[in-house]
Amino acid sequence: ESLKHSKIVSPAQEYFHLQVYRLDKTRSLSLENLGNINWENLACLAIIYLICYFSMWKGVKTSGKVVWFTALFPYVVLTILMIRGLFLNGSMKGIEYYIRPDLSKLNDASVWVDAASQTFFSLGPGFGVLMAFASYNDFHHNVFRDAMITVAVNSLTSFASGFVIFMFLGYMSEVSGRAIKDVAEQGSTLVFIVYPEAIATMPWAPVWAVFFFLMLLTLGLDSSFGGSEAIITALSDEFPVLRRHREWFVGILFFFYFLIGIPSCTDAGVYFVELLQNYAAFYSIIIAVFFEAIAVSWLYGIQRISEDVQEMLGTKPGKFWIGTWCFAAPAFLGGIIIFGLVRYTNPSYGEPTDPFYYKYPDWSHLLGWMFALSSVIFIPAVAIYQLLIEKGSLATRFRLAITPWKERQRNQNPDIIISTNHALLFIIFIHLISSSINAEICQTDDCRSGNCELLRLSNGLIKKSCHCAKNVCGETCQRLCNTTSPCDTNPCWFGGTCVDVANFDYICLCPSNHSGKNCRTVASCQRNTCYNDGTCVEAAYGARCTCSADFSGEYCQYKKNRLQSKSTDNLPHVEYKQFDAETLAVIANLGSASNGNTQRMNPPSSIVTAAPETHSQFVFCLTNPCDNGGTCFVTNTATTKGICVCRDGYIGDYCERSFRNMTIAAQVPDGYCSSSPCLNDGTCVEVGGFQGYCRCSGEYRGLYCEISIRAVSCNPNPCKNGGTCVLLENNQAQCLCTPVFRGLTCNQFSYVPCGDATCHGTQGVCVANQCICKTGFAGPRCDSTDFCATFPCLNGGTCIRTNEEPYGGCSCPAEFSGPTCSNDPCSPSPCLNGGYCVRKADNQFYCQCRNRNKGIYCEQVECFPSDATVDVLNIGKVPLSSLQIGSQVRIINEEDQVSYSPIIAFLHRELDGQAIYKRVRTRSSTIELSSRHLINQRKDGFVWAETLNKGDEIRVLLSSHENETEWEEVVEIADVHKQGLMAPLTEQGTIVVNNVHASCYALVKSHKVAHFALAPYRLYHRLFGQLSDTDLMTKPILSYASTLLHFFKNLPIAKDLIF
Repeated sequence: ESLKHSKIVSPAQEYFHLQVYRLDKTRSLSLENLGNINWENLACLAIIYLICYFSMWKGVKTSGKVVWFTALFPYVVLTILMIRGLFLNGSMKGIEYYIRPDLSKLNDASVWVDAASQTFFSLGPGFGVLMAFASYNDFHHNVFRDAMITVAVNSLTSFASGFVIFMFLGYMSEVSGRAIKDVAEQGSTLVFIVYPEAIATMPWAPVWAVFFFLMLLTLGLDSSFGGSEAIITALSDEFPVLRRHREWFVGILFFFYFLIGIPSCTDAGVYFVELLQNYAAFYSIIIAVFFEAIAVSWLYGIQRISEDVQEMLGTKPGKFWIGTWCFAAPAFLGGIIIFGLVRYTNPSYGEPTDPFYYKYPDWSHLLGWMFALSSVIFIPAVAIYQLLIEKGSLATRFRLAITPWKERQRNQNPDIIISTNHALLFIIFIHLISSSINAEICQTDDCRSGNCELLRLSNGLIKKSCHCAKNVCGETCQRLCNTTSPCDTNPCWFGGTCVDVANFDYICLCPSNHSGKNCRTVASCQRNTCYNDGTCVEAAYGARCTCSADFSGEYCQYKKNRLQSKSTDNLPHVEYKQFDAETLAVIANLGSASNGNTQRMNPPSSIVTAAPETHSQFVFCLTNPCDNGGTCFVTNTATTKGICVCRDGYIGDYCERSFRNMTIAAQVPDGYCSSSPCLNDGTCVEVGGFQGYCRCSGEYRGLYCEISIRAVSCNPNPCKNGGTCVLLENNQAQCLCTPVFRGLTCNQFSYVPCGDATCHGTQGVCVANQCICKTGFAGPRCDSTDFCATFPCLNGGTCIRTNEEPYGGCSCPAEFSGPTCSNDPCSPSPCLNGGYCVRKADNQFYCQCRNRNKGIYCEQVECFPSDATVDVLNIGKVPLSSLQIGSQVRIINEEDQVSYSPIIAFLHRELDGQAIYKRVRTRSSTIELSSRHLINQRKDGFVWAETLNKGDEIRVLLSSHENETEWEEVVEIADVHKQGLMAPLTEQGTIVVNNVHASCYALVKSHKVAHFALAPYRLYHRLFGQLSDTDLMTKPILSYASTLLHFFKNLPIAKDLIF
């Protein structure tokens, strides 16, 4: 009767609990007493993380190739198991149980929680995996299609997996005579107990077991790749130094994983694993995703996210998706959280009737909830922190905190400090959305109906590129395809009126207190400052500054006295005598380098050696005469000192007049051409009112003829003002400008106002609103390090300064690469056996091998001469040149016994080769082998032949008793020239050549390591048999061995221990 109610412990269950986790009840194991470390499990954990490291240390290109196997192999195994399951007794019984619903389970909170947990873990929302991988896509990649395919494939895979599981459960039920609900388990019990128990009863059980656990391995690797890449990508984006040292960063990360996993490898580690699984794995994720849904749909705003989707895909999301994001998703997630908490019960390990049942102590549940809240607590914590650091009232602080990053960047008020280091979940999400808008280099309106991105060319230079929205065309996405009017895209915001101008351009007539190309800049008295006693007035659409009589400009920052005449003759004429000695020294040394092989960027001649008239031309732009954000161009002509190109909405010689809020007739009384906007001898043509365009000469294009189309080569040099011309790989020329100038031909003054502020202490001098940096510093405020002064180019590279971060770059010789030309293909040398590394172009190399070494890395070496002999079963002594695949030769096996094993491959087989060998002679035997071939020495084990000395003892077979060995002293060592390069590989043990116990391996110091490394090849031979073609048995194994040699040679730890 007692046996009837007792629970039977199966062999699989006993093995899992007593062998894998050693849960011996007599030892009182618990969370307080985890027992000893299980070294086998710890070794397995280390191997798993090594696989992950070597799959991810080079980035997504490496892990992406591995994923092709890890993602597809489970489907192969799943299909095999499904076909096998169909022929098992009771499989139909399991399928019937699977597809018949039990509606009573819908009232069970754990069912809903488990279902949500499965969805999150299989699809990956909330983990950062999707964002990390999506960040590598093109901006206009169809993410909607990818999402639908991913969800469909995931659901079908889960559904098909259910059939496989319940086929085997039905089989187990049939074999054991128990009901399926009593057989069915979950979690690790199902994977490591039920499945192995079912597989053990099947024919060819070891084969099915190998397939099944290989599938588990690939599934685990896939999950680890995704979760780790999310962390790696996020931290590398935030801290670029980690991206430059990815190998070390990934190694440290996985070593940290390994340390955290050590408690799970103790005798009672399963208790620790189940505790983490019950708490840390679910509630933190679902709570984070709940807040993310609220942040995206209600704080970031459904209107903004719809516009972002339209910008990427060309169409807005439908009402179904809007309703799902705003209502269904938050309500469902909130309901799951509440339902799970209301029906919550403390978890335990197993059922009370299980022999390995464990009830967790009360303090462990508190620890579990601390695990669950450890990541979620940062959402309210950083939200409170963000509110504290903002300025203004509580409502203003909240409004600023939820303002997207890219919109805050557009505000030009210097008093607003924009922080991008937000740990708050919805700010992180907005930051990731906005990260593709490179705000520091791509300006707000560079691409009018598209996204501005930066392309890094092969020589390291950066080029802007516009990715237009659907049905939008043009270099700057300024017009609809198949149309001639950019106003068809309705680019003006807040009721602004769009007016066509020439060259497919447009002007937005903005309402009061809005400005910018598209009227998207809104003023506010809480954000803007009116200078020079100007008064800020709130209006319907924002704020405006009412200036006093002597000042003008959007912020009343400019005096009106210089606007009394259109002629440049009345402008203040600044001569050199107005600068102090320190400022002159800084200007004179502008762009120079302090050390290294750098290309000296001499200052523009107009600064140092030009005539006084040219001085005034440069000073014309240096004093920034252009009001209202206008851009100053140095024209270098005899008639004018420079010209102001005005922002949209402003006109005049100095952009001093605004035609916003005016009638068209009054906007430009003197006509479009009155301010002579056309550069480079372009002809201005009026088309009525304020409209007009520039008719450019054959060498220029652009709205103001400012772009040179002759810059297809560097001869003649198209770069002005001391710019350096660089020829790109597409035979187009690019100008690298000095820090004072910018533009395609360096003809545009790079104006960054510094006002009365100092240029980062003593690192620069503010000259007429321009920071002139001292040697060693760079940037608009001289707050960055000069690249050429800090990072000198190595290996003959030439340093060239630029006016964009990192303010310089190295032009490397063809043999080197990297930011400082430090990437040397021959450092460390990849060549083995003393081969000499020779550099080639394109960062390539080749190895010049010495002696008879061959191969890409000189890894092919001689082993035995062809006349060396071995004992073949039933034949006797045979020279190595006569051996064939399958020949049974005498060996010493792993049990240290003399036996026979077949030849399965030849690492080398060249009968006509010539080489220098080491001749080692003892009292009874003589062997010739290559200097770095392994031979068994009594004192140190297997050592290289070149390390042997007279008097050392090596192992030989007794001639009188062929199955016994003894140790004999070496009496002679000499170099001999012999014919043949032979290296046979046996299926087992180590080969005996000329009655001497030698190894099958060379090049490595450790015989055991080499034997372990070639174990996969031996396993392949045992599973699939031998190949008949001798050549085929030589090349694959040689390629495999060469790859292993080169791989391990680059590891510092392996280089010392193995080579």
